Formats: sequence, C-alpha cells, structure tokens
Amino acid sequence: MTLCIVTAAVIWAATGGIGSLKSALGGASPKQITVQASGAPPWRVSGYGWTYTVESVTRTTSTSLTITAYVERSSASGDHPHMLYQIAQDSGRALDFVPFEGDNPDDKGTPPVDQRRQLVYVVGDTNPRATHLTITLHDFYWPDGQDLVLKGVRAPSRT
Repeated sequence: MTLCIVTAAVIWAATGGIGSLKSALGGASPKQITVQASGAPPWRVSGYGWTYTVESVTRTTSTSLTITAYVERSSASGDHPHMLYQIAQDSGRALDFVPFEGDNPDDKGTPPVDQRRQLVYVVGDTNPRATHLTITLHDFYWPDGQDLVLKGVRAPSRT
C-alpha cells in the first residue's frame, strides 16, 4: 500500500522504512552526509539545518551502552519535522531506533531552532559487543537517502 501526500505541489509517496518518503516526480537525488568519527569525542555531523554531536559513549553494564549527545537545528526544516536516530553496530545490526524526545516535553519531536538539546539514550548491546557504532539521523519528511550519518563512534569494551 502506498500513501501519496501532496504538499506545495510536490507529491511524496510513503513507502515505509527509516526513510519513508520518496518524491514521486523524480528530480535530484538526495545526498547522504557521512562523517567518520576519529580521535577523542566530541564527534559531530552537520547538514540540512541540523547539528548532532556525540559527547560520550559509556558501557553502563556489560549489555548496555549510554550515549550522551546534543542536537541543534539551525533552520526550520519543514513545519513538522520528526527526527529519528538509528544506532547500529559496525556490522549494520540495529541496536535501537530512537525518536527525538529531547529534554523538554514541549519539543514534541522537534528541537527549537538555535537551541541545543541534550539526548541521553541507553541501548542494549549483546554478543558480539559493539566496538564502534554508526548513528543515522533521518527526518520522517526527508526523502530516502537524505540522512546524516556518524560512523566509527567508539564504544568502550568494559564498564
């Protein structure tokens, strides 16, 4: 089943998955922005009016990781943006999908423009333990392939 949405004379077809809207009219392909994390934190990826920064990753128990990050919007990227964060092992195995909730209940899925918001999430990590993470940011209203990706985020092996 395909749901078509018409907004501002552009037709989008909802097809499911992390990237859930595709332009039904074709046009330029969206670009993925990928940054390879290196050195000590913080690690940062920016684009499409968003900046996402990982401040720390700690192993809180042998089977979970706590990721402390910040997100900021520098421009309004649509009337109803709904950012989703996918955390995966290097192998590509998804550990969690996290919708933006922020530290303010009034955000309703969208951090305010020019205000940095803290995100803290705990994700389960089973065998084999992750040594590095890939964090993908995707807004529900972005077309498939228009993602912000932070690869190679170090995950500690011990608590």
